[in-house]
Amino acid sequence: MADENLTASLAKLELVEDKEAKKEAALAAVRKNGRALEELGWEFRRDSDVVLAAVEQDAQVLPCVPPQLRKRKEIVLAAVRQKRWTCWVLAEVVPHLAGDKDVVIAGVEAYPRALDVAASRLKKDKEVVLAAVREDGRALQFAATELRRDKEIVLAAVRQHGRALRMTRTFLPPPPPLVRRKTKRAPSWKTTKTLFGDPSPTNSPPEQ
Repeated sequence: MADENLTASLAKLELVEDKEAKKEAALAAVRKNGRALEELGWEFRRDSDVVLAAVEQDAQVLPCVPPQLRKRKEIVLAAVRQKRWTCWVLAEVVPHLAGDKDVVIAGVEAYPRALDVAASRLKKDKEVVLAAVREDGRALQFAATELRRDKEIVLAAVRQHGRALRMTRTFLPPPPPLVRRKTKRAPSWKTTKTLFGDPSPTNSPPEQ
């Protein structure tokens, strides 16, 4: 049914002659189904308004967007804010923006584990890491070593998810050695015999 609706929308678009009306029809098509962008001509793939509307509806169309528009921050932000596709967008479609702080913060706020595909320098950035662990404390595992020791970050992570503390164990100082308490030993058989006599039964008759 979705494919039929898409085909119908594109068919109507072909009948429109006015340039402005044609753009409105293209916008209507991609707002219903972002993948419609793949079927549109290059005049619409190069139109930032149409591209943005398509990406907002479905980030999967980003690879068919011209390279010059893939550099536009508002278009990339629309894609990384879609939790399902955040890591894919940062790691494969626009890896050059995995080092852009604004883009990465938007990404980790949508999908905190996207911190894993962020540039190394951003894994050392306290603001970026805090944005991630406040959404999911387990994202702490992807932070740089020095930030996994940071009190503010660890507390924020643990407040969000108690198991986040496990991510810090490797970096916490070892616990002090256990102090063994001196305990009294149970009295030996010899001691018992000396104090209370031999409790073993005997065959000797009782004294009169």
